[in-house]
Amino acid sequence: MVIIKIYSQDVYVAAEISVKHAAEIAKVLDLQKEDIFIIGSDGALIAEGVDQVSWFTYLEVTLPSELVHKQDALSKVLLEVFTNYGVHLMIKYDYVPKTNLVKILNPEFKVFNETMVEVFTHGNYYDDENDDWDDDWDDEEGD
Repeated sequence: MVIIKIYSQDVYVAAEISVKHAAEIAKVLDLQKEDIFIIGSDGALIAEGVDQVSWFTYLEVTLPSELVHKQDALSKVLLEVFTNYGVHLMIKYDYVPKTNLVKILNPEFKVFNETMVEVFTHGNYYDDENDDWDDDWDDEEGD
């Protein structure tokens, strides 16, 4: 399990990184993409009294200590991934024994919550549904 906490970026950047780059990060570490967790932080990086969003991106990466030999390769990938989100990148690596990273899965539930979105490719979402809704709207106000 790998946890990447992002500072100086919003939670939407974390979500985008997770969707678009988790597989790439996992590949470098010889892990599954399900082992990569991204934390979007409200923490702003401040220097000389100024919020450094879009200037400095600071990452805290927590991973098993046996992956220390992958640090340079991971740094390279993270630099490529975060190039579009800030000018400079700082990374703090926290290596912990694999036994100190525990993921406990409840067998009664799916492993991950998934956002499901239904996309309508043509027509209006409201077509054929509540066709008389607009007509009833005015009647309700007059009561």
